[in-house]
Amino acid sequence: MAKTHYETLGLKKGCTAEEIRAAYRRLVLKYHPDRSGRPEHAALFLQIGEAYEVLRDPEKRKSYDTLLELRARPHKPPAAPPPPRAATPQAPSLSAELARLGALFAKGRHEEAEALARALLERDGRQPLPYAVLGDLARSRNRLNEALKMYAYAVQMEPGSALYRQKYEELLRRTTHRSTSAGKLRAVPLPAPTRAIAPFVAIGVPVLAFVYLAVSREPVVFPFLGWTLGLLVMLLVTGVAIGASLSLAGLVDRFSSLISGTAGRQSSHLVLGGIAALNFWAAALAYGIVSRGKAGFYSVTWLIGAIVGASVFLTLGAGLSPNLNPWKTLFWGASPIYIGALFGWRVADAFRETRQVS
Repeated sequence: MAKTHYETLGLKKGCTAEEIRAAYRRLVLKYHPDRSGRPEHAALFLQIGEAYEVLRDPEKRKSYDTLLELRARPHKPPAAPPPPRAATPQAPSLSAELARLGALFAKGRHEEAEALARALLERDGRQPLPYAVLGDLARSRNRLNEALKMYAYAVQMEPGSALYRQKYEELLRRTTHRSTSAGKLRAVPLPAPTRAIAPFVAIGVPVLAFVYLAVSREPVVFPFLGWTLGLLVMLLVTGVAIGASLSLAGLVDRFSSLISGTAGRQSSHLVLGGIAALNFWAAALAYGIVSRGKAGFYSVTWLIGAIVGASVFLTLGAGLSPNLNPWKTLFWGASPIYIGALFGWRVADAFRETRQVS
């Protein structure tokens, strides 16, 4: 039987707000990934944060107590929640500095953002945003051990943030908590059984599309592009297969974490994505120039590399057909592959989330 939030924190149902805070502080210090080297403690750390987020809020706690009563039967009146604590107003100057940190990071001024984040933590180590920014910067430099630690601190400081929890869980899924001889985390495959089908889909669908284009004798229905309807369908289907395979294989981050920045701002990847929908090659060139070192760089690099390979491969198939122009296929065909890949990526993410919930 699953533990209740009270049992997770080692408390009884009638505990006080101060007892909840004390238990939370004690447990996060004990099970924080920076202190504990046991893999099972990573999931427990998140459960502790979730329990604290519910029980520290009087209204949430009251609703949760009611739910426990309904499950237990017969019903008992829930314990009266403690009076809500008055929120401590944040100093305006600190708020302004946090806003400036988010703006610096969103503009790609990473050295300034890193210096400001560290300065803010020296001033007030309870702010989650500086930890999350440092986590994104460490992750973009492939320093996974440091990134996981920073995300864990961000979750600890703001347990109710879905964004911070998502970043922590995403990196945790892509790394093992078992240290190497150098004391660093190693990337490992996702445990989902569906990962085994990813390479077959990524290779099999483009091969079938190649064969179809080579033998097809469809008339051209898009004169400007020199495309047939079958070519458009094959490009989109190939893209869907690529995006889904990369997601199932754990080679890319969650789609939602890529398009939303740490500071809650929309990522610059959205702008490049809009360009890619019109002309993929122009967006790929711009991405290579401006995006190196940003969060999500390695995920999008995998995606771009797969689309480039698929575009060239299908262009060869189009070259065997008397009705298709291979040069137009190469120049314009990568954009439908890209659009299909985003769709496949998002659908595979939803499938993975469903499997985790079940």
